Amino acid sequence: MIPSTRLQESLERHNATFETLLGLIPSKYYIPRDEENVTSGSKYRKHVKVSKEVTKNAKRAKVR
Repeated sequence: MIPSTRLQESLERHNATFETLLGLIPSKYYIPRDEENVTSGSKYRKHVKVSKEVTKNAKRAKVR
C-alpha cells in the first residue's frame, strides 16, 4: 500500500498535469460565444424527443 504522503504527492502531480492539458484547449471549444451557438447544438442532440406539434409544423412547412 502507498503511504498517504506519497499518494497525496502523486495526486497533486497528476492534477497539475491535467490542468496544464486543459489549459491547452482554446476556450472557443467549450464556452459558447452567443445565444445562437447554444441552440445550434442539434448536431449532438440527435436523440432528443421533439414534440408532436413541432414535428407536424415542420412537415407542413416542408410540403409548402
